[in-house]
Parts: sequence; C-alpha cells; structure tokens
Amino acid sequence: MPAPDKDWEKRWLKSTWKEKDDAAGKFTLTAGKWYGDAEADKGIQTGPDSKFFAIYSEMKKPFTNAKKDLVLQVCRFLGLGAAAVA
Repeated sequence: MPAPDKDWEKRWLKSTWKEKDDAAGKFTLTAGKWYGDAEADKGIQTGPDSKFFAIYSEMKKPFTNAKKDLVLQVCRFLGLGAAAVA
C-alpha cells in the first residue's frame, strides 16, 4: 500500500456515521509530533480523542485469502479510548 499523499481524500471516503451527533472524529494527513522526515513520514492521523472514526476505500481488484489464514490486528490504547484495526 502506498504512503498517503495530498490526494488521499480522493481515494478514501469518510463515513457520515455519528456526524449528526457531533461524535465523528476527523482525519488529517500529518507527520505528527515526532518524525525523521516531515514529508516521508506523513500518515493519516485521527483526532480528537473520544470520537468515532470510520473511513473506507474501494479495492481495485478482488481480495481472496483462499487456502490462507486471514489475520486482523486490533490495538487498543488504554486510557485514550482509541482503537485501530490493521
């Protein structure tokens, strides 16, 4: 998967889920506070804390894991209430 660039918002769609409740968080392209190279280290950051986040993108070709394990990685940062699936 290529690194996010200035056109990432054209490829990714932000869900409107939780917007009317003012509970939807924002997505920002940034290198964050700590980085080695401000441009090369950019990624999609969520914020603020204690919000809901949902984003999706079309797959260019069908995905199959036939005869292979499918592994989902879930990470929860205790104390922040944030979770990620990779």
